[in-house]
Amino acid sequence: MDNQISNGKLRGGLTIKASHRILIFLSVILILQFCHPISDNVIAETLDGELQKTVSQNKFGIEFQAFPAQGIKAVVKENFAFVTAGIAGLFVVDIQDPANLRQIAYLDFPEAVSLIGICGNHIYLPTQNNLFIVDITDPLHPACVLKIPQNSDETVINIAMDSDRMYMFDKKNIKVFSLENPVEPLQLTSFSPDNMEGAVKISDVAVLNGVAYIASEQKGIGIYNFSDIKNIVYKGQYNNSDGYYSEVDFYGNYAYLNMQDNNRIEILNISNIEKPEFINAISGVQSIICVEGSTAYVVNDLGYMSIIDLPQYHQKTAYITIDDGPSRSITPINLDTLKKYGVKATFFVLPRTGVDDIYKRILDEGHVIGNHSYSHDYNYLNNSTDNFKKDVLKARNLIFKKFKYTSRVFRFPGGTMGLKKSAVKDRTDILADLGYRYFDWDVTTADTDPNLKTYGNEEYIVNLLANNVIKGTKNREKLIILMHDSPGKKYSAKALPKIIEGLQKQGYAFDVLTNY
Repeated sequence: MDNQISNGKLRGGLTIKASHRILIFLSVILILQFCHPISDNVIAETLDGELQKTVSQNKFGIEFQAFPAQGIKAVVKENFAFVTAGIAGLFVVDIQDPANLRQIAYLDFPEAVSLIGICGNHIYLPTQNNLFIVDITDPLHPACVLKIPQNSDETVINIAMDSDRMYMFDKKNIKVFSLENPVEPLQLTSFSPDNMEGAVKISDVAVLNGVAYIASEQKGIGIYNFSDIKNIVYKGQYNNSDGYYSEVDFYGNYAYLNMQDNNRIEILNISNIEKPEFINAISGVQSIICVEGSTAYVVNDLGYMSIIDLPQYHQKTAYITIDDGPSRSITPINLDTLKKYGVKATFFVLPRTGVDDIYKRILDEGHVIGNHSYSHDYNYLNNSTDNFKKDVLKARNLIFKKFKYTSRVFRFPGGTMGLKKSAVKDRTDILADLGYRYFDWDVTTADTDPNLKTYGNEEYIVNLLANNVIKGTKNREKLIILMHDSPGKKYSAKALPKIIEGLQKQGYAFDVLTNY
C-alpha cells in the first residue's frame, strides 16, 4: 500500500480478519485490561496465552476479515480508536504510536455490530434488533450501559451524530434523537425522506451544525439543512467526479469524501458548509472510515486498516481552556454555549464539592478535563518537588476514583511565566514521568482583573473580555485561550459566544488540548 499513497503519508496500519466465530485480534504486546460484562450475553472476551504469543509477533496488529472490508467502521477519541467490523464485538485500540497499534480492550455482543457513532463519552451501536450504548469514559474498561430494543421493520443502514443529536437511517425513514441525556436517547421525530432528492440507498451520512452530507446511489453528495427537523431543506449537490461517493466525514473546516470506485479521497473546504469547495485529492485509498485532525483511518479490500497523514492547509485552530471550576453558577452556562456552537473545550478543574454532576456533564459532552493541581496553592506547590508531585497525584486520583478518567494535560496554577527556569524544568520532568503535557496560554480574557467591575456597565465589560481574545490572536495558527469558570465569572461566560463567533470569522476551528 505504501506505493499507492500520494499526497498522504502512510504512517502505520492494522489488518483485521474475523469470522462469525473466530476473533483474531489487533496485534497486542499486552492486553492491559478487559471489559465489564452486562446481561444478555454481552460479555468481555479475553485472549489465552497461546494466542497472545502468536499475534504479538505482528507489530501492525489485528488481522480480521470483514466482508465487505468497507464494513469496518471506527470512531476516535483522544488516543483511542473504537472499531467495529460487522462481527459481534467492539475493539479498542491504542493509536498513540501508528507503527505499533495495540488492542487494549474488547467488548463482545450477542449480535453483529457494524455501525458506530460517538457523542461525548458514549458510543452508539445500532444493530438489527437493538441499540447498544457503551460508556467509554475509561477506554480500558468500556461498559455497555444500555440495550434498547429496535422495533423498526427496517434495519438501520446508517447513523450520524451532530452535537447532541443522533440520526438513524433505514431504507424508509430517518429517526432523530436528542442525546441531551446520553444514556436516555429521546426520539424527537421520524419522517420519510420523500422530499430528499437522491437520498435513496444511502451509503454514508455526516451531519455538522445541522447540515447533512448524504452519499447515496446517486452521483454526487446531496446537501440538506436539518436544522429544522420538521422542514428538511435540499441545498444542492456537490459532484466533482464521475464515480460514486461511499463515505463522508467532517473535521474542522474540511470534509473528506471517499470515491470508492476511483480509490481516492477528495478534500473540501467547508467554511461555507452549504457551498463546499474542492481543494485536493489523495489517490490510492480504497475506503476511508474515520478522520481525526490531520490523520485518516483507511481500509482496503483485504480489510487492512492503515493510518495516513493528510495534507495540511494551514488550518488555524483555537483551544478554549477554562480554569478553576467547575461551579454551579458558571460552568453550565459555558457548557450550554459550547453545545450550541458544537465546540469542545479543555477544563482545568479543581476539587469542588457538590458538583459531581457537572464534572460528569463535562466528560459526557466530549470535553477534556485537565489537571490543575489539588491545592491551587502557589507557595505549597513551589516549595518542593515532593509537594508538587503529591499534589498532582492527589488531583489525578480524585478524578479517576470518581469518574474512571485519567487526565493527560496539566496547567500550573498561575502558569509557568513567573517561575524560575530550573523550577519549571524540575516540575515538568515530573509531569512527563506521570504522562502529562503541560500548557500555558497565548491570550486571555483577563477575567481575573480585580478592577473589572469599575470599567463600565455589563455590556462594556463583556465586549472588553471578548475583544481581549479576538483582537489578541495575532493570526496565530494555534491559539490557546484562557478564561475561568469559578464562581463570579459571569462576564467571561457571557463573552464566550462572542469569542467563538469572532474567532470563526477569522477562520479558526476549535479543538481540545489533547489533540494539540
